[in-house]
Amino acid sequence: MSLPDHPGMPGAAAPLPLRIWRLDIHGEPVHGSPPFADQLSPGCRALWDLTVWPTLKRRGVADEVALELGAAREPVLTYWRHVPPHTEAGEGHYIGVSVPGRERQALLKRLHLAQRSLDTMPGAVLRLSLRHDVLCIDYAGGNLLDLVGVTPDQVTEAPALLLSALDSTGREALHRAVSYGPEERRQHFNVLVRATRTQRVVQVSGSRAFTGDPWDCVLTDVSEREQLLAELRQVAETDHLTRLPNRRGLLLQIQQRLALGRPFAVLFLNGDRFKQVNSGLGHPVGDVLLRQVGERLRQALREGDELTAWEERAVAARHGGDEFVLLADAEDGEPGAQALAARLVRTMAQPYPVGDFEVVLTVSCGLALADADSTAEQLLRDAGTAMHEAKRSGRNRWVTFRPAMQERAASAMRMEARLRQALSDDQVVPHFQPIACVWTGRVHGLEALARWHDPVLGTVSPVQFIAVAEESGQIGRLSEQVMRRACRHFVQWQRDGLLERQRLSVNLSRAQLVDRSLPRRLLDLVGEAGLDPELLQLEITESMAMLDDSEHDVLAELRAAGFRLSLDDFGTGHSSLAVLNTLPVHQVKLDRSFVRELATSAYHGAVIQAALHVADALGLEVVAEGVEHEDQARRLASLGCTRAQGWLYGRPVPADEVPALLHRQRPLVGLLPAADGPVDRRAP
Repeated sequence: MSLPDHPGMPGAAAPLPLRIWRLDIHGEPVHGSPPFADQLSPGCRALWDLTVWPTLKRRGVADEVALELGAAREPVLTYWRHVPPHTEAGEGHYIGVSVPGRERQALLKRLHLAQRSLDTMPGAVLRLSLRHDVLCIDYAGGNLLDLVGVTPDQVTEAPALLLSALDSTGREALHRAVSYGPEERRQHFNVLVRATRTQRVVQVSGSRAFTGDPWDCVLTDVSEREQLLAELRQVAETDHLTRLPNRRGLLLQIQQRLALGRPFAVLFLNGDRFKQVNSGLGHPVGDVLLRQVGERLRQALREGDELTAWEERAVAARHGGDEFVLLADAEDGEPGAQALAARLVRTMAQPYPVGDFEVVLTVSCGLALADADSTAEQLLRDAGTAMHEAKRSGRNRWVTFRPAMQERAASAMRMEARLRQALSDDQVVPHFQPIACVWTGRVHGLEALARWHDPVLGTVSPVQFIAVAEESGQIGRLSEQVMRRACRHFVQWQRDGLLERQRLSVNLSRAQLVDRSLPRRLLDLVGEAGLDPELLQLEITESMAMLDDSEHDVLAELRAAGFRLSLDDFGTGHSSLAVLNTLPVHQVKLDRSFVRELATSAYHGAVIQAALHVADALGLEVVAEGVEHEDQARRLASLGCTRAQGWLYGRPVPADEVPALLHRQRPLVGLLPAADGPVDRRAP
């Protein structure tokens, strides 16, 4: 039967195809109701007789019973209720309503498929909300058991079970995300949680249509992804050569320690002679040495009295090149950190077995202590500044950072920038000092010395700007620029008849000797100036006596090209007389410290006399530097020294004053040799 349209509703679209059935307690139709069971399909009739009807009689109710009616097997949904009798003697009856079920069944089928897909998917879904600051779960589905170790039914009935299955960090993150209120205006969140029961890393992605609505969340297992990301981070934060943390990993370690707020120290170590090892023995040997340095740092930290629990309290990292950084707790303050720095400097100075060699690589160490206002970059900068102070102080030592060092470093940076500009503007010029005969004062040669007058800084001491040039890598450019101008002046004086076969001396830095193209470039330089290579004398400092094979080769090539070589500052402690037989030099210049002490120290006189004898035996010239008084010249003459350089014979002067200097050269009264006095056999 069908219900008619409501009289008050004009033009209803279509009647609701509803049918009503009435059955007595035996299942037979009553009150003129059409038969019901006889209209069921055979399968549904059996279902009715065996299941539906007994259940209805027992419970008095049956909802959403899906059956098929008629020969067309029309699907319907039926709803049944027991109607009590009107009198005590009555038996009551059952009333049922059937509605077409095709659409409903299709929808239910889709819902069942969706539920089945949800149950088999690798993730899970939740509907979360926060009520009175308590997490509520309105719905849960999917593979929640595999993800976090609890079932959807469990968390729906007891939401606290979900939180208890997460680690503390995950609980706090999830609670904070679900707590986003109207002021945040957030409609999405993503948090990572770790399930303590399954040890899985789970990403919870939530979204809501409007602020205040519950959060619909999807839970996804991202354990493999996080493991891969962790491995990639490990690769990105680890030095491939030493397997120590690299600079990126080091900065993260410093930031973590700063966040903890505990005192710690940063020790910045740099190898003192690694470049020479690398260039002399080759890069493969250098790599082996760096690996050994890293391993020694590990061992030093593991075995140290001050440091225990390696992974927790101390970290070693490779900052780059031959620079290493250590982080260590500083519970004992500066004295404890300084004791550690001293121990590390001693430990790192022990020889390293590298192939057939034993290599000694000392380190310079800078120490900086963290405070409440420190940042990672600032700590590295301060420790690095202190390390450079240690290098300037003689190397193989440690220095604690002090704020004044930063000002000196900033001043050096400013000078570096000014020097670079000065070289571009050709402001660094040569001044010339004579090298003369001890007795006669006759000029045997001129040494070109770099001088710089800056428009802003004024006259800058060579001690300052030469050191800055060496540290900033500008020394090669500076040296060749001064050399080029000096050669041009020297050739002009030759053309003017002021010079004959005197020589021009210029200084070389060790950085230039690393360049194998130096001999060719210097030949081009003197060729452009028109100067005979034999008249150009290249001075290397005595501190460069410990040269590696490649640097020795460059010196040999320079000598073979016709240049003369001189060993400057001899006697300052880096070499002995024996080295004179190994270096391809023509001349030795005795350091001014020997001349200064000559009048009062028999030792210095004996060293000068020994050097003169060895040099004479090897056919080398000897020049005494720093001669300022006639008594020094007289004593040198008595020892047999024939050449001298110093203020007694002339101070360094600019190029335009050299002609006057050459014209006024005169013998020094009282120093002219007797007829049988010593003779300068190597004078040009």
